[in-house]
Amino acid sequence: MPKPFEKFSPVERKEKSPENEKEKKALELIKKIEEIKKRMTKEGETIEDYQKIKKLLKQIELLYRKPETKKPVSWEKIEDLEKVFSKMFEKDIYYDIYYHPTFSPAGDKIMLIEGFDTLKLYDLTGKEIWSKEFEKSIFSPTFSPAGDKIMLKEGGTTLKLYDLTGKKILSKEFEKSIYSLTFSPAGDKIMLREGIYTLKLYDLTGKEIWSKEFEKSIDYLTFSPAGDKIMLKEGLKTLKILDLKGKEIFSKDFEKFIHHPTFSPTGEEIMIIEGDKSISIYKIKGQRRK
Repeated sequence: MPKPFEKFSPVERKEKSPENEKEKKALELIKKIEEIKKRMTKEGETIEDYQKIKKLLKQIELLYRKPETKKPVSWEKIEDLEKVFSKMFEKDIYYDIYYHPTFSPAGDKIMLIEGFDTLKLYDLTGKEIWSKEFEKSIFSPTFSPAGDKIMLKEGGTTLKLYDLTGKKILSKEFEKSIYSLTFSPAGDKIMLREGIYTLKLYDLTGKEIWSKEFEKSIDYLTFSPAGDKIMLKEGLKTLKILDLKGKEIFSKDFEKFIHHPTFSPTGEEIMIIEGDKSISIYKIKGQRRK
């Protein structure tokens, strides 16, 4: 039986702290680099080997990169807006309540859907970097946290992954419709829902790490900021949290319907809409902040 929120207390679970998990992940990446180097010594060097090492080093860098704390720009009065560029398209620019044109994480590129089936990438001068037309409609293209990959859904059942040159890295077909495609904070895993009951976790090669089926429909799939937990809503009133092995480590039933459970930036608190008129914040220990 899952225990209350206290199970997450940093005092009780020091060995599972974000820093320990980060160090464990870094050591795994370093081990992979050493394995590649040994193979290079035995079998000879290739460009692909150096590309793999570069990619692994980038992942280590992302693990330890501190968020930039830029000083907010302040004006006593905003006199006007300076237009950087404006571009007209032949077809409508696609948007809905879930998707709209997106800046890259570094803010130096813009991604959008023209019509329903064309993905386009631009720099901030309005110069087209690349454009790709798909056979079926595409949905929710998303930049990876490092901004070096783009993930999207084509049709209802196909997951696709591209680099920023438009080269396809991965294409994976599913039996049922897929939803809520999400990169992990480190950008090395993809989480999604297949159908309405099944949560799946993959690496970037498309290899399934694990799959878990629930009794009721699931929604609002969310990684914790440290990337070591997954939170979701099951049914209408149940909040659940899993570890990265798919093991349930917390479950709580609420009296009212719940919506949009959200981790705080530190991962120590959870905000939930209860019913239609109440916002609640819970400490991971289970104490609600008044």
